[in-house]
Amino acid sequence: ISKLRIICVGLGITEVVNYHLASKDDLLLVALDGENLISLRNAISEHNHLRHSIVPGLLKTLGSNQHNEYPQCIFEAGRIFSSDSSRECGVVEKTVLGVAIGHEKADFTEIQQKVDALFRSLGLQLIIKEMVHPSFISGRVGTLIADEKVVGFIGEIAPRVLTQAGLMIPCAVAQMDIEVLFELSHGIISP
Repeated sequence: ISKLRIICVGLGITEVVNYHLASKDDLLLVALDGENLISLRNAISEHNHLRHSIVPGLLKTLGSNQHNEYPQCIFEAGRIFSSDSSRECGVVEKTVLGVAIGHEKADFTEIQQKVDALFRSLGLQLIIKEMVHPSFISGRVGTLIADEKVVGFIGEIAPRVLTQAGLMIPCAVAQMDIEVLFELSHGIISP
């Protein structure tokens, strides 16, 4: 992960660290309809769900820093969680890298350039296949693919989601599975 951090910092992206726990409302900002959120039993605060994506935390960080100068470009390498009934604990975790850009002209092209530079640094060729996701602007969201493997997603956040997140500026984000990047980079980075 340290190699990814070095590459991101070299690309002018600032590292942030968020909690693994989040509120249901925050997580629903980028959840697909019917996506299974994992809630904690006996939680005593509003942060009572394991995060299923790193993106809500990045949006919350951008929202909390609107008093700072723009543009803001941030990244986080951290764990996310999903349900898996085949596991004894019922949960599987994976490590992902998320990148978010926020400023008055942030768009799909800008986040694509950052992600493409990251992929080139790892010796990978990036392919983006268009997809549909309700949290993103139609036609400005896609699946990240390298060597025919799905690595993650990229997109420009829909205005409705920005409003719900309390953001007053456009944002573009990407999320990548670090384990898949490690596998494809042939040891250039370590998990």
